Amino acid sequence: MYFTRICLAKSLRDKGFPFDIKVSLLTRDRAQAVIRNIDVAGTLKKIINNIDHQTCINDFIRYVDEVINSLRSEFEKNKLAISTKPASYRIPIRDTKLSQHRESTAVAQAMPVVTLHDALADFVTSKEKSGIRPLSIKQLEQRTFHFIKLLPIIGNRSPKSTQAICTNDITSADAMKYRDELLTQGRSYKSNKEYLAAVFQFFKWCKLMNYCSHNPFENVTVGQKPKVKANQERDRWDTSELKRLIHSAEFKDSTADFKWVTRLMLYGGLRPSEACQLNSVIS
Repeated sequence: MYFTRICLAKSLRDKGFPFDIKVSLLTRDRAQAVIRNIDVAGTLKKIINNIDHQTCINDFIRYVDEVINSLRSEFEKNKLAISTKPASYRIPIRDTKLSQHRESTAVAQAMPVVTLHDALADFVTSKEKSGIRPLSIKQLEQRTFHFIKLLPIIGNRSPKSTQAICTNDITSADAMKYRDELLTQGRSYKSNKEYLAAVFQFFKWCKLMNYCSHNPFENVTVGQKPKVKANQERDRWDTSELKRLIHSAEFKDSTADFKWVTRLMLYGGLRPSEACQLNSVIS
């Protein structure tokens, strides 16, 4: 008995769709099978091409069964009437259920279809429950949204379509294009690294939540830190300059906070922001 077999794309299989569709052509005659295969394969391809973000796996399987059964009923009559073919290959959404076996299998394999915007909202809520500082959560949200906002530019997508882009639709190519776009926006090496780290953390969380099958930012890095040119390096203070600062009238007239911060920077090798944080803790 001859069969038509079509394998689905990996991106669809990762979302829970079946590995392949195998349809009996109800004949052992090769010449007849070739003719029937043209209709069956063409119909299946059109249905598969109409799968979108809103397509339910169960609806897809059910619709394929209905269309194939209609075609095969014509095989038994030894003809393929054009009127029996569906006018549209868009998969209808229905409330009825498959048999218990097919239903349980599809649900077990299914990956939830979650848009980037919904996933980001869930991600922020999860971080809030983890006790992370509000400022850190805000930075994660802003930097992740920066990636989502740039998708029309890096992915050749329309701004409206980004609302429906799912977490599992993002590829490593999108991640690399985003990295390249970051490098052209004039930020520092450290800032670009933090932007990539935020988006990496977001997709790592999505993978743990089964919102996507892989982390597209897994191996994406900013690259090596650029070396500072000699004429761009900061001048170091020598001992005489430090003594002149400490013994100056301006320093003696400054506030106690300023004096403590300066000494902490000098003896602890701290940055101004680090020294100020210590000062706030002590007070």
